[in-house]
Amino acid sequence: MLNTWQYRKLLFNKEFGDFGVFQLPTVLLAGILALILVSQTVYYAAKPVAEFVRQLSFINFGVWTLLWNMSLDVHAFDVDYTAVLLSVSMLAMSLVIIVKSHRWMSRRVFENGWRPVIAYALVYFLVLGVAWAGVFADLVRGKRQRW
Repeated sequence: MLNTWQYRKLLFNKEFGDFGVFQLPTVLLAGILALILVSQTVYYAAKPVAEFVRQLSFINFGVWTLLWNMSLDVHAFDVDYTAVLLSVSMLAMSLVIIVKSHRWMSRRVFENGWRPVIAYALVYFLVLGVAWAGVFADLVRGKRQRW
């Protein structure tokens, strides 16, 4: 993202060929999508925790009262289907990319077992998003990178 910002004059510039028209905008779009993924993950993970702490404050954080009166009330309408659809579609896109890239290289998808494929599909974009979030924070703070 820092490089994209520094070389923003290359974005959509036909003088630089495929790099300026396709590659650099693709990197920028991937970074933006990764930031959105991380922010959505943090939001949907923190929201129930914040609600639980708020509800605990109503009973003066009496955990025993909560445990004695606990009931499991789950309904189909409680699920955020937008988030589920987004997650499933991103997982499906990851799997399609994995399968197509392995076929293009004439290799089997599960050549090294199923664990690397699952780890890539579930974790890679989250790790990428955290890295992009760190770079974005450095960019906003104006921190200079030293090599």
